[in-house]
Amino acid sequence: MNDYISVNITSADQLRQCETVRLRSWKGDYLHRPDGPGGVTTWPTGEMDWSVERAASGRFCFKSWKGDYLHRPDGPPGVTTWPVGEIEWTVEVGGGAIRLKSWRGDYLCRLDAPAGVTTSGSGGLDWSVERKRPDWRPWLDLLVKGPGIGAAGIYGQQDGACFVASPGLEITASAARALGAGLRDPSPLQAAGATITGQKFMYLTTERPPVTLVLRKGSVSALVVNTLTTTIIVLTRAGSNPANITLNANVAAMLIKQGY
Repeated sequence: MNDYISVNITSADQLRQCETVRLRSWKGDYLHRPDGPGGVTTWPTGEMDWSVERAASGRFCFKSWKGDYLHRPDGPPGVTTWPVGEIEWTVEVGGGAIRLKSWRGDYLCRLDAPAGVTTSGSGGLDWSVERKRPDWRPWLDLLVKGPGIGAAGIYGQQDGACFVASPGLEITASAARALGAGLRDPSPLQAAGATITGQKFMYLTTERPPVTLVLRKGSVSALVVNTLTTTIIVLTRAGSNPANITLNANVAAMLIKQGY
């Protein structure tokens, strides 16, 4: 499993919480610090990790694995790495991606050329952010401690991949993906329900806030909430009132705050 996941960045504060990131260009490769004298390029693999540091000015510094920083020299458009100097960047957020604005007023730019990086006022200025995948186990442990919760799982919102789940909780990737999508459009679930641990759960209602799907099989309810990148599914204990269960929504809010 890939150790990094895409993050939909909605604020500069959210970026600060990422700590270590990879910056993916519009070409699909990543901002890369080669093993040599100061410099940057783009590459599909290799030394692509950048530590995120907040400067006293409120701008950001990006520290490479070599210990130097992404740097805009005082000269023609260009970018390199350097231990000090003009290493602060203003982060602009839009469409889930970021732009890095230098002290010179231009932006980190991925050229339409082999592994080309410079600074420019136009062109390939958007960079998608990926951050290290968290350890999901503590989040699961927190969920299953909740009163009335019998089992829980956390799944990738885009592909339905299981990140972590209680023993015996079985949901296919397609079913998990459909449950996450059902928070935006519940009509397919209203018509067909969803299969969870071999049992057909039928759609009951969509509650707000936060947006929560409620499905039912006998005396057990399934509660579904989305974060920015995941779908959280919990099963209640038999006979538990789903209206009294809020921990799943609280965990979702904490994950959203951390950028997941």
